[in-house]
Amino acid sequence: MEDLVTTILNIQASRYVSAAGVVILLYDHLLTFGDEVELIWQAEWKFPKFLFLLIRYIVVISVLVHTYQMSGLTRSVQLPDEFVLAIITIAISNSIVLLHMWNLWDRKIWFILCSLVLFIVTQLANTATVIFGMTKIIPSTYFSHELRLCVISNKSSIQVLWAPGLVFEIFMLIALLWNALARPRAGEDELRDILIRDGLVFFTTLTMLRLANLILAIAAPLSLIFLVVFFVWCTTTVTVTRFMLNLRRNTVEKEKLRDLASRRGPILELQRLDQECQAGGDRVHR
Repeated sequence: MEDLVTTILNIQASRYVSAAGVVILLYDHLLTFGDEVELIWQAEWKFPKFLFLLIRYIVVISVLVHTYQMSGLTRSVQLPDEFVLAIITIAISNSIVLLHMWNLWDRKIWFILCSLVLFIVTQLANTATVIFGMTKIIPSTYFSHELRLCVISNKSSIQVLWAPGLVFEIFMLIALLWNALARPRAGEDELRDILIRDGLVFFTTLTMLRLANLILAIAAPLSLIFLVVFFVWCTTTVTVTRFMLNLRRNTVEKEKLRDLASRRGPILELQRLDQECQAGGDRVHR
């Protein structure tokens, strides 16, 4: 009986943590929706805009579906589609931040090559571990009528799912800190400050939460191994979308300043010519 009670409490904890992630995601979506309309919707259709909207909305839909599945209202085994989508969208988020990291490192060839190779290797390893993990997890997944949700009877292959991504994120966090300490010029370049600040938030958050996933997969009981999985997904989405909005805001403000300067240029030139004409007229009268 104690084991069953403990299992129920652990599952409830997982539900509450997942629900907290959903609340954070939806609340942040509402807070930044005005910025999204102004900065993203009105922009030209380019690949970064597509990626932003993909991450922004596919994650919301998926976590709401997951919340329904965790609510106890389902009546059958659900395959872990949301888990696979989480891996894909987090990989997309990593790739977006990686592209901006290249700019932070002044597009140095050695850094681009090293980080790109590491990204590709870790994503391939991620894909391999997900396929391997799913082949082990799905056969051991069944619907518990007592708990009214899907449960896993074996966690032997869960640990490997978090390792590849953790390696990449630790490397990127070290690279970001190295760049910030090697060139301390805070305040001189607003874009660089945004890249460092939001990059640190993104990789620190993702590293700590993925490390928590790994520790839970190794040491926690079976009913707690997915405690923060979907919380990680939600917070990663929040940090990367805010990161992209801040960068887009900086770009739009610079474009407005350039446009204002280009408009003022001819006016200033006319004012200068007018002053010269007035000065010439004064000399004639004299």
